[in-house]
Amino acid sequence: MGTDGGIRFRHARRQFAYAYELFQRSMRQCGPPSYHLDSVCRDGKRVPVKMDVVAEAPFCRLLRFSAGEGRDVRRMLCAPLAGHRAAVVRDAIEAMLLDADVYVTDWTDARDVPQEAGPFGLADCVLLLEQFMTLLDPACLDVVAICQATVPSLAAVSRLASRDAPEVRALVLMGGPVDARLHPTRLGDIAAMMPVPVFLAHCTGACRVGIAGRGAVSIRASCSCLRWQVVSRNG
Repeated sequence: MGTDGGIRFRHARRQFAYAYELFQRSMRQCGPPSYHLDSVCRDGKRVPVKMDVVAEAPFCRLLRFSAGEGRDVRRMLCAPLAGHRAAVVRDAIEAMLLDADVYVTDWTDARDVPQEAGPFGLADCVLLLEQFMTLLDPACLDVVAICQATVPSLAAVSRLASRDAPEVRALVLMGGPVDARLHPTRLGDIAAMMPVPVFLAHCTGACRVGIAGRGAVSIRASCSCLRWQVVSRNG
């Protein structure tokens, strides 16, 4: 890349970083997004949708969406845990409500979790999903896991099977590689080669004073940060 091209690239990168920071600030001011799911169309009629909190833990709430009188079919939608709210799967919830009651993992923003709650790693995520599945009666439950939720969901279902407990009726894994070493993507390559200090410097940040998780270190918008790393390394 020539000198002029390098200057333009650096300028574009700074513009992207500035725009992304403004976006993050606006999200903090507006609060978590709403599901905006008041009703669904069933048999040509609008049916009201009800949302309840079934279970609550420091890092996640389990929400139940039901339309009308509800359905006998239970479907647990394991949303991605990737720096954004479960509201991004709203369309999937709406579609599933046509024939099932839908239970959604509504992950809590790390900045809103008190430090007293302790760390939350992969093992903790697996155990929490297993608890939710057990609560909903696995034998009558369909589990649909999306993106980052596929691996912990598969592990949770496997744990249920290994201890001779009732197994889930069905498990669907969508858009999440169980073994990232197979058919690696560019983002996966960048994540594998990224030194830990670089990751800590660009993909994590300390929660500011004045919020519940003040002082805690959390991953911020991992997908966008990795995209930034792809752009910067290709430059």
